[in-house]
Amino acid sequence: MKPIICIVTGPPGVGKSSVTKELAKAFPKTARIDVDLLREMIQNGNVEPAQESSESHRQIALASENACVLAKNFSKAGFNVFIDDVAFSKKDIDFLFKRLGKNILIFRLCSDKKTLQKRDTGRSKKLVVGKRAIYLHNKFSKRNNEKRWHTIDTTKQTAKQTAKEILKIIKKE
Repeated sequence: MKPIICIVTGPPGVGKSSVTKELAKAFPKTARIDVDLLREMIQNGNVEPAQESSESHRQIALASENACVLAKNFSKAGFNVFIDDVAFSKKDIDFLFKRLGKNILIFRLCSDKKTLQKRDTGRSKKLVVGKRAIYLHNKFSKRNNEKRWHTIDTTKQTAKQTAKEILKIIKKE
């Protein structure tokens, strides 16, 4: 089987990291790329995405570009790749398709607001984003009918159940 590249996206607290960790276990050769960790590599001058400034947008684009370079290198080496990112705008998705090709799979994870807030507040203090989780929930909710996206409601699912659902879709593709 040719290596696959999947983007797992959604607002903070929806389960992207937990799900991509589960997905990585399902294949003998897998790379998991957490775009938040790529953004954190900037030690001085790091601007939080929530600031919505030209610099925050530049740093978001830089992290996405680096994720794409890593994904292509891992894929060329025979690894399946799962990218954990908060990509929601048409511009974000077009960027990913341009860099990674039209054959990537995109999984948009969603949940109801109450579950999202509960999960967000249950994370380690460093990862809690509060109102930003709801802001991004609303942004993602406006992108419901994307042709290339597979939308999965994680409200009543564990990470293992969501990963299992994604694996079924991957096998069909």
